[in-house]
Amino acid sequence: MKIREDGVLLIDYVDDSRLTIFPDGTNILKKKRSDGDAGTVTLITKDNYAPVRLIYDPVKARARTIIGLGGTDALMGKDNIMVRSNTGKVSEVLLPDKTVVQSYLER
Repeated sequence: MKIREDGVLLIDYVDDSRLTIFPDGTNILKKKRSDGDAGTVTLITKDNYAPVRLIYDPVKARARTIIGLGGTDALMGKDNIMVRSNTGKVSEVLLPDKTVVQSYLER
């Protein structure tokens, strides 16, 4: 556990997860994917804002190819393995009504 001069609290856990708490109440939790697969999940939360989940999955990274949920190949494979982005990064906004809005990050 460490507190920086600017008031940011950093908590490192034995499982290599890291929780960062900013003075304005923003929390960022970065951890390995829970299903044991490669990659990370980052959850960003703050009161009165919709949570954002950033997923990095190196298996889904494929150069210059994006296959979305509407594509014919999108339903193939475990965990929508055919849903891919150039970088393997997907952001999700988690709305209060349980709707998930996905975006594929290209940089």
